[in-house]
Amino acid sequence: MKSYRFWSSVVLLVVATFLVRALPHGKETPLQQPLTAIPLRIGGWQGEEIHLMPNIVAMAGVSSYINRTYRNADNRLLQLYVGYYQDQRTGDSIHSPKNCLPAGGWLPIHASTITFSAPDRKAVTANYYVVANGAERQVVIYWYQSHGEIVASEYTARIQMVLNALRSNRTDAALVRITEPIQLDETQARKDCVRFAQQLVPELDKVLPR
Repeated sequence: MKSYRFWSSVVLLVVATFLVRALPHGKETPLQQPLTAIPLRIGGWQGEEIHLMPNIVAMAGVSSYINRTYRNADNRLLQLYVGYYQDQRTGDSIHSPKNCLPAGGWLPIHASTITFSAPDRKAVTANYYVVANGAERQVVIYWYQSHGEIVASEYTARIQMVLNALRSNRTDAALVRITEPIQLDETQARKDCVRFAQQLVPELDKVLPR
């Protein structure tokens, strides 16, 4: 049964991608505000911009991005990355962290989903990973966001892209990823990431297109 569901999802993903590529060029959907409008101060965390190398930005194919480190009073550090694509039919589409993390040497040792509340939302479900690179461990929370909807599944995100293309000629979407090194235990890092995400979601709603 699991194998059937997997291959059904793969076939659906391939068909969805083909349909989107076959559709006429979509309209480029601008952000409501620049991603840099997301505050550098979120809760008890103070952020700092970390600019990516031009070749990495080109490889990601993003229309706009922010890459920041946030530090709290206890000197714990987390990273926020938001990559926005204003039209995924130009040949550039969201790269799943499932592929990007291993490519960077980070291998998953735990993968699941996590659900948390956020202002003006009943619940948000995101991907929850613990990854390792040698002796280092990190907690990673990430999700896909488009037209005000947040989903964890990349397959669901692809299907939404096709439906949005058919309904409104739009394929814009964003990838949101929060990462924190595990300093003492996984529980603390997970709590930090979830609390940060809860405060981040309403800020994202102000800048990402609805």
